[in-house]
Amino acid sequence: MMESTIIIQKNDSTVMLAKLDEGRLSQLEISCEEELTLGSVFVGTVSKYVPNLNGYFINIGKSTQGYLSIKNIPKVLGSIHEGKKVLVQIIKESHHSKPPKLTCDIEIKYNSIVYMPYSDNNYFSKKLSKKRKIELEKYISYLDNKGFIFRTECEKLKNNEINYFIDVCIALFNNWVSEMNNYKHPKLLNKRNIIIESLELNAPEEISKIIVNDYEIARQLMDTSYRELIRIESGNETLFEKYFIEQELQKLLNREVKLRSGGSIFIDETETLTVIDVNSGSYISNNAGEKGLLDVNVEAAYEIAHQLTLRNIGGIVIIDFINLDNASNKEKLLSVVETAFSNDKNKVNIQGFTKLNLLELTRERSGKSLSQKKTEICYKCNGAGRVQK
Repeated sequence: MMESTIIIQKNDSTVMLAKLDEGRLSQLEISCEEELTLGSVFVGTVSKYVPNLNGYFINIGKSTQGYLSIKNIPKVLGSIHEGKKVLVQIIKESHHSKPPKLTCDIEIKYNSIVYMPYSDNNYFSKKLSKKRKIELEKYISYLDNKGFIFRTECEKLKNNEINYFIDVCIALFNNWVSEMNNYKHPKLLNKRNIIIESLELNAPEEISKIIVNDYEIARQLMDTSYRELIRIESGNETLFEKYFIEQELQKLLNREVKLRSGGSIFIDETETLTVIDVNSGSYISNNAGEKGLLDVNVEAAYEIAHQLTLRNIGGIVIIDFINLDNASNKEKLLSVVETAFSNDKNKVNIQGFTKLNLLELTRERSGKSLSQKKTEICYKCNGAGRVQK
């Protein structure tokens, strides 16, 4: 089994999490306290109704307006109007000049369940065994609770543990409603916990150790199934420096990525899409023929999937692979691309090759990209990347 290590570093108001698989960076998460992140819950105030958008702008604090579509307002809440306080959750983070998208149909994720307060149904993971699903259905029916999703992890949990999680979710939601009624101004009530969410993507048996530099974070993790893996380390150098993650992070901000074969890929982010160019470099001089071209493209495909994940690049992606004349080779490459993205936690839709032999795909956005978080537009060239002679 591959040995994986989780490194969690906190600096001032920023928390960074990295996962190393056999020493190679495979996951990177960065969260700043001031960021409006996916899943965050607010008490908001309705600013105005916009007929053309069929929705409302909601003031969620700090001069920030979010957009709430009418379709994201449960019928049970009735109509809303300007000045009314509403409980809202971010379902799509802001991107460039676009405001965050909001919903009143709140979802609360806690351990192995998800609570949807305005739903009248319960849902069970298809991966649950038939026996466990029947047991859970009977138990939940006895409790007379509605609006829950029971995830695969419920297979190994005891019913009293699940009952505790249900009680926590209901109490949390009721507390938010109470706070909404008491607050006069917009306020953040709950922020996404990237540490817990990132760990939930990995089974405990897949992780060998979790290294942190902050006692508060270590305390949070003591309430999880990862408690025995936690190790606190401190010193003059940061954890990201000590485990060589910092230098990998700097490479992720570079436009060019070198391939082991001698080729390279160039990644250019724009406001509307990301363009990636594959270059054969020194490889072809030693490997003539289309097989050599295919080999570079195959290596590039896996590296592109890796880079988009670590850089958290979403939206439209156009890839200019080295041109292949053989139709079967092009089909092989397309199959490799599908395999390369098969384990991506974000939804990826591969459209295929265009008439100009460009591969099109879309990758679900999940917040700002790494470059948006770690860099800013150059004041001299205004983002053009070039200055006048």
